[in-house]
Amino acid sequence: MKTKKISVGEAERMARELLDEDNNEELYDLAYKLLNQEEVNGSENDFHNFSLNYSRKDAYDLACDILEKGLEQFSRSVDLIADYLQVGISCNRMAQCEKYYNQLLQIPKIRWTWRGFSFSIDYLLYLANDLNEDDLVLMKEKILSLADEYRTLFSTSEDPYICKVDVYSFFNDNLAVEETLMEAVNNIVVCPKCTLRLADLLFERGDYDKSSEIINKCLYQSIQTQDSVNHGYLYYLSGLCKMVQLLRKSAFQDKDLVLDIYHDFSIAQKAGLQHTSYLRVMRRQIDILETRSGIDYTD
Repeated sequence: MKTKKISVGEAERMARELLDEDNNEELYDLAYKLLNQEEVNGSENDFHNFSLNYSRKDAYDLACDILEKGLEQFSRSVDLIADYLQVGISCNRMAQCEKYYNQLLQIPKIRWTWRGFSFSIDYLLYLANDLNEDDLVLMKEKILSLADEYRTLFSTSEDPYICKVDVYSFFNDNLAVEETLMEAVNNIVVCPKCTLRLADLLFERGDYDKSSEIINKCLYQSIQTQDSVNHGYLYYLSGLCKMVQLLRKSAFQDKDLVLDIYHDFSIAQKAGLQHTSYLRVMRRQIDILETRSGIDYTD
């Protein structure tokens, strides 16, 4: 009996259902079945989405196999090449990554998507791990040049700034990290990732007033159709800034401020703050407030 041929789009819909069921065996069988067909038909987006299901299960080799099949049909697909760079470094397919990166460089930058720039920068940073000091300097210039092209072509997006921050962080250029974040906050209308990272940096440095100001900006910028920041951490940091303000003034009888801090911590928990060290710090601050203010957190 002849096996029914399936398209990549059909396989992708089936894969999502199997992911929801946590059915790994059938999920992997589905990929093998599709890849072994004489013809594998689908759109660029179908191949992207189908491979993503396997990346989410850390099945990077399978994800790469799917992307390679897609690139046989769409050799100039910036997104599929970018996907391969991101996934390929996770399963040590470095020769193929180099091949596809060179293939990407043949496509004019004006046609690159955000993935083309962002994942290329991640790929080059990965390569930089094995370079000597002289080559590192050259690689830094190369990556920053690519990030600048990204910013020029995507001038209203915050992701080019995030990429530059990641580059500067990799090379321990902390002053440039702060300057880049400040530049984003001053020039991009909505940049919640940059504002949160800047607020975090300022808080760790002890600039609590400025950190609080930036957090307030991030609170309304983070209201988007898709989550872009960790809201639990955002409200946790907001509560800590207000705690510093309360301690400076020794304002334990300021019921409104105490309750405001409690509200931030409560939202942080409800928003899914899970890191044990954060929860421990938050619990300690709540204990201090309950003891010094006489106001119970559960109230």
